[in-house]
Amino acid sequence: ELQVSSNSVMKSYPSFQSSSRANLGYSHVIKAGNSAAIPLQEETNFRIHSLRGKLSLSTPGYKRIDNVIVSPYQSAMFSLKRLKRKHGKRRIYRRARNASGFSPYLTIVPKSAQLDVISLHIRTCVTFRTEIPVNIRIVRLASLDHLRKRGSKHLLDLTKKNFIAVLRQLVEGAPIVYEKKGISESIGKKNYSSPIPLDVLDSSHFHCLLIQDATNSENNSWRDPILLTKDFLLNPMHVGEITRCHAMSGILVQKERLNVKNSDAKDKYFADNASNRSILRRTAWDTTILCVPFFLLLNSLPFPLMVRTWAYSEGDEDDLWDDVPVLDSCESNEWDLSSDDDTSFVTPKLRGMLSGQFHYSTDIGHHDYFTLDCVGRGDTLRLSGINLRQPLFIQVSQYVETADERDAELMWTSPLQLNLFKLRTGMNSKKGVLSLPKRVLDIGDDCDALVDVSVEERIRMPICTIYSPFWIMNKTGMKLQYRVSNQSKRYFDSGVGGLPIMIHCGKSEETNKAYKNASREIYVIPLEPPTKSVLQSWWDFSCNGELAMTKNALQRRGLTIVDWSEKIELSAAGTSGEVHCKDYVLNSSIKSLVGAFHSTNLITLSPRFVLKNMLHI
Repeated sequence: ELQVSSNSVMKSYPSFQSSSRANLGYSHVIKAGNSAAIPLQEETNFRIHSLRGKLSLSTPGYKRIDNVIVSPYQSAMFSLKRLKRKHGKRRIYRRARNASGFSPYLTIVPKSAQLDVISLHIRTCVTFRTEIPVNIRIVRLASLDHLRKRGSKHLLDLTKKNFIAVLRQLVEGAPIVYEKKGISESIGKKNYSSPIPLDVLDSSHFHCLLIQDATNSENNSWRDPILLTKDFLLNPMHVGEITRCHAMSGILVQKERLNVKNSDAKDKYFADNASNRSILRRTAWDTTILCVPFFLLLNSLPFPLMVRTWAYSEGDEDDLWDDVPVLDSCESNEWDLSSDDDTSFVTPKLRGMLSGQFHYSTDIGHHDYFTLDCVGRGDTLRLSGINLRQPLFIQVSQYVETADERDAELMWTSPLQLNLFKLRTGMNSKKGVLSLPKRVLDIGDDCDALVDVSVEERIRMPICTIYSPFWIMNKTGMKLQYRVSNQSKRYFDSGVGGLPIMIHCGKSEETNKAYKNASREIYVIPLEPPTKSVLQSWWDFSCNGELAMTKNALQRRGLTIVDWSEKIELSAAGTSGEVHCKDYVLNSSIKSLVGAFHSTNLITLSPRFVLKNMLHI
């Protein structure tokens, strides 16, 4: 809940006799998720000299923020200070210390909504954002005395082994204080992101964030819990256990340094004393928790695919905790703090707390993973719920849409095992590799594809690309045969259109075998002369008019006038030239595709010369 007030000081025009200033007041209470229009100028006879110091913000439990600067170009942060509260009968004021470690800030992000209209998005300094549809839930944890550092009352020991196992036990049966469903990735929707409530960040209790995928099924399992503390999210000491926790929860923590607006006196003092300490006090971190999928599958083929993915569950060492049972140790002192640790009198009350609701996981233990999805050409499939420590198996089949609205599936490929635990993700950030060896995938007689699994640079998660390095498009109107260097396999092309011939030019021809580089060269030979019926599928009648062809033959006087052409270098993107098949001359052009097909070169074979009559006769 936020209260916004505007006290616009305006000066009259010189045409008026009175030169006094008029104070036009405005105040409005805005509830969470709502908005209100703020009139900064209410009469046309006045003009505003400056927008500085005209807007005030206040939220319950904190002091009012004056002199809010409205800027359409720059985001800013404002520090919140708690109101003094009485403690006990003695009326002793105590300074509160929150458990999260985040100082209370309000972040104001200006956005241009319409012409001459500025929309101020006011939120907390920690925001949750997602790239897939999810549900989130925040639970309040019991006492964490067994996880505290020795000699410290507020700091936790994040270096303990199997720290994630403790969080899994603590969230079971914990009270739910905040819940939001249906957070989508669509930017046009209002629920694209969800700020973490201020009552959670400035609380004396520890809280955990839980994420549930909102796709396919309503009973999807909850991801591993995320401790909402500054040290856990930012991980300034680069603790390997915390990095693994982020990877198992499928999150990426981003931070941005923003200016902190203070009063005029403080701004002048910091400007005069420009030291490293003053610079840090003038700025603060705006943190974003980005939820990402565990696995990406990109279809870079010119037709849709049916994809099966599955994984077998096994015992994980993160599920074991060799200390005393966490839940048993928490039952005796749950919510019972000593007088020195009890700061609930200064903790903001959770007005949105869901009374009587507790969190329980939808699944007990581990289950095998299985999905069946259709991936369109150039589309990306986002998978969640995959354990990056276990191998993942995939099967691919070409998807065909029939005329009677029934889907047809062709033959499935052999299962392909992907060892995701070898990649340099958050699970294996030091010893892992950036990409796995490429595998050959034989989808059809004229479709030789490769499977490339690597680490996506932005989200640090595995991405699997199914693609064919070279597409050959025959526009000559003839039946052609292709021969690849160092391969015994032959490819026949009818030239009637449809899908191109897809090859990989590797030494390995068997499916699921490791791809080995070879010379990327092909040879072409015509099998039948061009025909009008075949060439018409490529002919542009609107630009070139009617097609006229003379009889052609591949033999003359009983002798063959065609032979295998010279080699065509498939990697020479951006080139074109003649292809001599003895007496027959063709044209070849090679270009690199873009977008989802950027790993593919398109080789187009066409007639070398086309004679067009531009005369009036």
